Amino acid sequence: MNYPKFSILMCTYNGSEFLTEQLDSIYNQNSQDWVLYVSDDGSTDETINILNSYKSIWGEKLTIFNGPQSGFCQNYLSLCARVSPQTDYFVWSDQDDIWLPNKLSRALELMDPLGQTTPVLYCAQTILVDRHNQQYGLSPQLYSHLTGFRNSLIQCSGGANTMVFNRSALNLIRTGYQSKLPSHDWWAYQIVSGAGGQVIYDNTPTLRYRQHGKNLVGTFTGLKPKIQRVRYIFGKNYKIDIDQNINALVLNESLLTEDNKKILHDYIRVHNSKNPLTRVKYLKRSKIYRQNFVEQMSLYLFAFFNLL
Repeated sequence: MNYPKFSILMCTYNGSEFLTEQLDSIYNQNSQDWVLYVSDDGSTDETINILNSYKSIWGEKLTIFNGPQSGFCQNYLSLCARVSPQTDYFVWSDQDDIWLPNKLSRALELMDPLGQTTPVLYCAQTILVDRHNQQYGLSPQLYSHLTGFRNSLIQCSGGANTMVFNRSALNLIRTGYQSKLPSHDWWAYQIVSGAGGQVIYDNTPTLRYRQHGKNLVGTFTGLKPKIQRVRYIFGKNYKIDIDQNINALVLNESLLTEDNKKILHDYIRVHNSKNPLTRVKYLKRSKIYRQNFVEQMSLYLFAFFNLL
């Protein structure tokens, strides 16, 4: 049997307004060596009708599943758990973006030389567009040399809608399906980097990331998103999310490298200690970092006030 080079994993929920543009952009890829799996989480609009109309044309290139209806993270992880692991690469897709024609071929160019033995996770910068597909900026620029497990414990440095991963990475990512997690991209970053895999960050945008006011997760550019981010960190949700990530990592600790196990346990001490000075001590020892300089300088303050 000839397996496709790419399995595209899309989750939908009431996405009829923008879905056709995304499906058309997938169809117009330079590389046609793909199949699309869609997990719909109980849409009540025209989403299913749109998918079925494309299915009637695309045939076996499109498979539609019923999602678990347990939130977007579990929906994406459910797709990872149910698709065949024989494909070379797996690509997460939002329902409302627009892929550039080289989305798949660009990822293949950077990932294929690395093979399948080492887990590899690719992510990229994006072009920011409004609901009418008018460009207004780029997502924040990040750097591959700053990615790693120490960074992943405190932030997700790549967007799920840009992520591509190989078979070795898929086998790691699908372990998260049994856990309650805040986001599938953060989990992918943590478990792949924690297991000694390679994370590629590409500053060549390959998709138009639509911001339309109803995004489940949007970009953090602009004043309003930054204010929301501050509220998130200083509220309870950030610490709850970190707690969920830690629980999942401990459950899958056997997959981590020995060095990363030590880093994880230092961070658990930061997370659980009641003593502010102890939290700062173990944060320093763990060498956990953020990619943004200002946020990096704030880490010790966050640790002191038990926000991590």
